Amino acid sequence: MDIAIEYGVKFCTTSAYQSNILGKKLKDSGSNWAHKCTTLNHATSAEKAGADAVTIVGIEGTGYKNPYQNTTLVNITMAKKMLKIPIIAAGGIGDARGFLSALAMGADAICFGTAIIPTIESLASQLWKKKVINQDISDPKFYKKIYHHELRDSPIASMAAGHCHKIVSIKEFIEEKIINKAEQILKSWGYNGNEFNTTNF
Repeated sequence: MDIAIEYGVKFCTTSAYQSNILGKKLKDSGSNWAHKCTTLNHATSAEKAGADAVTIVGIEGTGYKNPYQNTTLVNITMAKKMLKIPIIAAGGIGDARGFLSALAMGADAICFGTAIIPTIESLASQLWKKKVINQDISDPKFYKKIYHHELRDSPIASMAAGHCHKIVSIKEFIEEKIINKAEQILKSWGYNGNEFNTTNF
């Protein structure tokens, strides 16, 4: 964090450990502070502590699991009612429909994790990228690890692995798989505007 501050990084994310202390240090340095959390209670605490935004991870995601963690659907729709700061949705989002759904639920942005592992620019190993691409999300062992809190710090993809089919560039992922596809979906729904904005609702 000290190095980030020294180099003038203006947006930093914290997660879990000593977030309030680290957040204050970031804010005092002039950086924007986003806190990643797993529950709505943690999100409201982060807002009270001065976070500029929160990333809320649904149980469909990977990483640390909280026994009181909700789905992305519940997290984002409830957070929209409870918080005044921007909400970043995470957990199982890996395609244009998930992207649009998160925005419609009230998210101001989306955090892609597993979905961008199999990109050319990702620093993940080729072995890990292939594992994500070939992950069967209906496999009982995988399912139990995701939903039954059996991760035990083992590296595993999120449910977004179901949307990963090949290694592509991050440009192709964002432009083709997310943005262009989302625009096609909106048009198929009859939307013909130049801007899709959910912030006023």
